[in-house]
Amino acid sequence: MLRILVCFKIVHDLESVIPEDWKTAADTSFRVDYTKYIFNCFDEAALETALCIKDELRDVEITALTVNAPEAADTFISHLYAVGVDKVVQLSEDRDLHFAPETVAAGISDYLSREHFDAVFTGSQASVGNSGLVPPLLAAMTGRTFLHNVYDVHFSEESWQISCILRDEFVTLSVQSAILCSFDTARHAYLRIPTLRERLRAKNCRPLARTMEASSIKESYSIVSLAQQRQDRQKNLIGGETSAEKVETLLSIVNQVEKET
Repeated sequence: MLRILVCFKIVHDLESVIPEDWKTAADTSFRVDYTKYIFNCFDEAALETALCIKDELRDVEITALTVNAPEAADTFISHLYAVGVDKVVQLSEDRDLHFAPETVAAGISDYLSREHFDAVFTGSQASVGNSGLVPPLLAAMTGRTFLHNVYDVHFSEESWQISCILRDEFVTLSVQSAILCSFDTARHAYLRIPTLRERLRAKNCRPLARTMEASSIKESYSIVSLAQQRQDRQKNLIGGETSAEKVETLLSIVNQVEKET
């Protein structure tokens, strides 16, 4: 039996933030707590890819794991059980981990040290931190073969067939070792919707709650303050009467910059 661990996060839907609130985003009073919760979009791709593998091979067990899920997580957990996830694990830590990728990775690594999984699937990043550091940190901690920008995954002839972007090229790799795949733009971008019968069957399913071990806390720093990133832009107006003249001017500017660097 193949065992796949999929890491997911339940996040605020930033697309539903009121436009006026974005205008005051630099203010410390900026809030998103009125927005609805959704599955992190990149994690959706990881979850759906795992379910597609289960559809193909049948003899597959999927465990979905989340860290510090919000109180509204029950609906999402029921959704996962309804669409075919076999087990949902909820790790918890008594502090905000939005900007603590080392701690999150260490907590998941600690869980992996107790359970055997042939593959780990994650999204490439998640709000609000969007650091993108958890997947590579987790791969380093667990010694797994790490593949980023994964588009699709299949398993055949005792090996993983992984389609991904590598050095700006779209390639398909065959890997036999334990893998960790980080999904970005994926073939299966959206998590399937369960039927009413599937929802009813899963309504009483609950996650396995785990407290993160003290040894998992790896953060070597603490957040003192947060500030909005500067959005300054520089521009050069390209002169010329025709498109050809403007292209020629642009090329001369590029050549000048290359000489200076």
